[in-house]
Amino acid sequence: MTYLLWSFLILATGLIDIGSQEADFDEALFRILHQAGKRLERAAEQRPFKIAGMNDSLAATLRALHAMTTTRDSSTILQELEQAEKAYRDNYFAVLLEAMVFDAEKNTQKANALFEQFLVKSRTYNDFYARFLDWPEFHRLRRIVYELLQSRGVTFEGREKEIQVVIPFEEFMKYLVDPKGQDFVMSVTFVVLLVGGAVLFVLAGFSSFVFIGPFTSNLPLLYLIVWLAYAVWMIDLAVGLPFQWSRHAVVPILLGTGLVLSLVSGLAEWWNQKNIPLEEGYRRCPHCKAVILQLSVQCSDCGRGIKNLA
Repeated sequence: MTYLLWSFLILATGLIDIGSQEADFDEALFRILHQAGKRLERAAEQRPFKIAGMNDSLAATLRALHAMTTTRDSSTILQELEQAEKAYRDNYFAVLLEAMVFDAEKNTQKANALFEQFLVKSRTYNDFYARFLDWPEFHRLRRIVYELLQSRGVTFEGREKEIQVVIPFEEFMKYLVDPKGQDFVMSVTFVVLLVGGAVLFVLAGFSSFVFIGPFTSNLPLLYLIVWLAYAVWMIDLAVGLPFQWSRHAVVPILLGTGLVLSLVSGLAEWWNQKNIPLEEGYRRCPHCKAVILQLSVQCSDCGRGIKNLA
């Protein structure tokens, strides 16, 4: 039997009753559990680990998920989850499922305690979770649980370090080297903008070029905005952004806003230079178009020599 629609059945049959005020979590939770269920079935069949207990834990978790969509007998489900945790004590995905069972039984206090245990203990993404959750899904799942607990009045104020994600360097670098989907487009964009910008500024330094023209004066600020967008992207990959923001929305908005503002500012400055007359005794630098005294022999803005018109 294929368990392709496990998460749909779990949510649709009401086994997870998280209430109308928390309905915003349903869709994201559905997507993650849907993918996790398919991968978990394959992993349990393959028994990929050299440690038998880890393989047994996968199989017990699989049986628990199966029971959640068939018998809906909480005692059977909890028994399988207990076996999963006993076989591999770091299987905190089983703790999460256990919390869902108690939540469905309206035992909110017990459920919240297990949700909190999942959040505190599952701080590191390891090879066990990688068999059925990819790295963004893992962190998204933790964020969903965190927001669920917050909505129920559970606070982590003063103990933020207890739930701070431990980023495994190897997995982090692996994801950066081999990004997926939209992240691949972002990776290429950042490489082009950051490396290209750095080369541009180095060449400008060697050639004594000064960024003070209508359209070039905003390039340093625009480059800083690119770095800010890159920082947002990295933060979302590592620990997630607040308010359920997504890097796929925030980063394009930052880059687009910076580009539009730079263009508008450049057009306004260009228009002023073309159409606003200068007072008597002043002229524009032929190099950077800055306003200078008529008798000046050197521009006070770009520092270049100017032919004296006197």
